[in-house]
Formats: sequence, structure tokens, C-alpha cells
Amino acid sequence: MRSVEVIVFCLGRECVYRRSGGLGILNLKWFGSDLHCRWPWLRWDPEEIPWRMLPNDQEGEVTAIFSAATSVCLGDGERAKFWTDNWLPEGGSIATMSPSLLSFVKKPSRTVRDALQNRSWVRDISRGDSVLAIAQYLTVWDITQNILLTPGVPDHLQWKLNEDHLFSVKSAYNMFFLASVRFACYKLIWKSKAPPRCKFFMWLVVHRRFLIADNLERRGWPSNGYCPLCLVTPVDCTHVFVHCRFTQQVWLLFRDWTRTDFQVPEDRFSNTEDWWLQARKLVPKPMRRNFDTISILIH
Repeated sequence: MRSVEVIVFCLGRECVYRRSGGLGILNLKWFGSDLHCRWPWLRWDPEEIPWRMLPNDQEGEVTAIFSAATSVCLGDGERAKFWTDNWLPEGGSIATMSPSLLSFVKKPSRTVRDALQNRSWVRDISRGDSVLAIAQYLTVWDITQNILLTPGVPDHLQWKLNEDHLFSVKSAYNMFFLASVRFACYKLIWKSKAPPRCKFFMWLVVHRRFLIADNLERRGWPSNGYCPLCLVTPVDCTHVFVHCRFTQQVWLLFRDWTRTDFQVPEDRFSNTEDWWLQARKLVPKPMRRNFDTISILIH
């Protein structure tokens, strides 16, 4: 049961895709929110759905995801909400463009068609006497001057995360990782021939999360604080796998035994990733996958 809890509530690096430095574990909280985005999407289906008139009580996260990933193509303006939907020509909604003005709106559910007719949207505003709200009011006034509706053509929704503009849970989930940076050791670890448990161990080493003295102390676990190999230097992940004299001797012996030419770990390397990327540059390309596998197994 404990292992299940770890997976379910894993919200950190482990949930990032492997290519971005994580383990690719599915974040069930994010995934559940993405699944819930399907319901507001189906509410825009042109076919009559019996449950469409039921209350639309969405979680805040679902609303935020759906709003960020959708835009409305205006037709007759009978479906799009004037204040809250993303129907503006430049993208976005009046709610995001004019938040101060929206705070004075008493009826934010009005459709675009109703709002533009005789400028009914003006009557939705009560007071609005702040300088910022007045400035935003004038901006909205200018925008609505040039909006033309097309009678007989229904509004339709576009999903901005797919080329076909159709909703998918996968694209909604991927949105959480749009800003992810590619992990330099992604292929080195996960495309190697090493057993899965060794790949996972190497992932811990590269991210300096291996349970050695510094990480043990961070968790409040007992540790003597010294390297178990050289028994001299205060230890951390970088010391054990790069700077330790014992480790360097092991790599020198391996290089002599295999009669190959590659850079062994030295003090000038800042961490395991730094050394690994430099060492494999001297290895012929056809042999690099084998070198990566051996590096993982030796660790």
C-alpha cells in the first residue's frame, strides 16, 4: 500500500517525462484534471446532449486548464460568453485582459450576441469608478467596435494544443511539461542495454539523489559523514562517483584492462553528468551505447 501512495502523491521530478529528466510516472492528480476537461469540451458539441443543462460545477484547476487550451471561433455569438470565453480576435478573454473591469461586472454569463446587441455589455457594469477599470472599459469599447457576427453559423471551440484542434487528454497532460528542458543523459541512461534497476540507480546518481551521507543527513538518518571507499573525505554523490581516489583507480584499471581511450573521472569534473558527457566524446560513435551500458554497470 505504501508503494501505491508514493506513486499517487508523487508530484516532483519523478512525474516529469524521462526525456526531461524524470521517471515518467503518471501524475494522477494532473491526469484526473485533464480527464475532467472533456466535460466542458462536450458541452460545445453541436448535438443536443441531455446533461448539457445541468449545473457546470468545475474545479478551479479544470477551468484554468480548459481556458488556457481553448479558443472560440465566433459565428453567430450565441454560445460564446462575452466576459469569460476566449473569443477575442487576438486570443484570450476579456476576463484575462481586463480583470479590474470584470470585478465590477454583475452578469458575466451574457453571450457575445446579447452583449453586442445595443451594447448591452455596458449595462453589466456596476460603478467601475477606478482609473484602471475605466482604462480597460475604453479598451473593450474599441475592440467591440469591429466585431462582426455571422448569423446562422454557430460558434465553435478549438483546442489549441493539437493541429486538428480537437480535444485529447494526452495533449492536455503534455501542457504541464511545455517548459521542460531536455535531460542531457536521457538517451545515455534509458537507451542503454543495462537492466532496469541499474538504469534507475544511475538516474539517482546523476540527479545526486543516491542515499549517501549528505542525503541521509538531510532526512535525519544516521551517517558517519565520510566516504565508505576512501574513509577520509566528507562524502556526497559527486565525491563517491567522480572525485574519490578509489573510484578513479577503478576506472583506470578498467581502461587499462579494456585497452580503450576515454576520460576517467577527475577532480576537475563538477558532477557525474559532466564527466560522463565528456568521457563518451572520445569513444567512437558505434561504441557509445556499449560505453554507456558499461558506465552504468560499473556505477
